Amino acid sequence: MAQERKIYLDSSAIVKRYVREEGSDSADRIYSKCDARELSIYFSFWNIGEALGVFDQYRQRHWITQQQYREAVKAFSGECLRLLMLDALVTIPVNSSVLADSWETVEKHHIYQADAIQIVSVKSSRADYLLSADHTLIDVARKENIFVLDIENSREVSTTLGV
Repeated sequence: MAQERKIYLDSSAIVKRYVREEGSDSADRIYSKCDARELSIYFSFWNIGEALGVFDQYRQRHWITQQQYREAVKAFSGECLRLLMLDALVTIPVNSSVLADSWETVEKHHIYQADAIQIVSVKSSRADYLLSADHTLIDVARKENIFVLDIENSREVSTTLGV
């Protein structure tokens, strides 16, 4: 079997696995490939808090019910633990060097700290691709010579990753 590819998911891509919206089918196929050990997923510890915050915002805006919120949080945390045990998930720590490196990216591209942390984390993970639905992040990643896919573009994700 060929060496598995490393896919970095930003928060927008993670959320699509647990809340049905455009791009959820791509997220589901990516996670299935992780189970088959054909892909490994990476994300930052930052993404965990951000994903939980998105679930909460969706609940507060009544885009999902209280029950759907609880199910999303439970499924997310359970799946993270399961994939960590399978060595199919790698979490990138947010330490002082990641934060310091992100400041240059903030100034260079005039983006939020959260997006800069993603750029630095993708680079440090040496992931093959960044998957995101955040168009600002996608644009900056391309400028930083990161291979990036829009998770909402099912055809591009399927063709490129074979999912």
